[in-house]
Amino acid sequence: MAYSFMSRCAKAIAEAPVVRVKFLLKNQGELIKSGRLSTPYKGITNCFARIIKNEGVFSLWRGNSAQFLQIIPSQVLDIVLTATFRNIVYNFKRDTDGKQNWPFGNSVARTAASAFTRVFTYPLDYAHTRLASDIKCIKAGGERQFNGLIDVWRKTLQADGV
Repeated sequence: MAYSFMSRCAKAIAEAPVVRVKFLLKNQGELIKSGRLSTPYKGITNCFARIIKNEGVFSLWRGNSAQFLQIIPSQVLDIVLTATFRNIVYNFKRDTDGKQNWPFGNSVARTAASAFTRVFTYPLDYAHTRLASDIKCIKAGGERQFNGLIDVWRKTLQADGV
């Protein structure tokens, strides 16, 4: 589990700039409508260059803290829930039920565990997406919409409710 955790952390660090650019390119239309972006990005390299110029190099990793906080709970929940679904709900045992039933029961247990894990870790994924898509506003003196994880959740609850 420790190696899996370290590899997922390394992956999150390495891919964070690309993920941030992907979110900004996908959401640039809405950013322009809301007045947070003046002109559309001309492509991937233009987006990278403008982020670095306007916000600094470290802003390429904005929202990555939510990604890190998601790693441990998702792994633990996935392991615990897979075992729970396998033993309680499906109760397939390789020795007594035969080899033909074991792959099906294991697949169903893994799928159900993954679905429940996503339900519990979705708030962190949501915060990661909102933080990674947040840029300094062209109006209002370069202010950001969100100041961190808790600020994302607080403002979302105020605006949209539960």
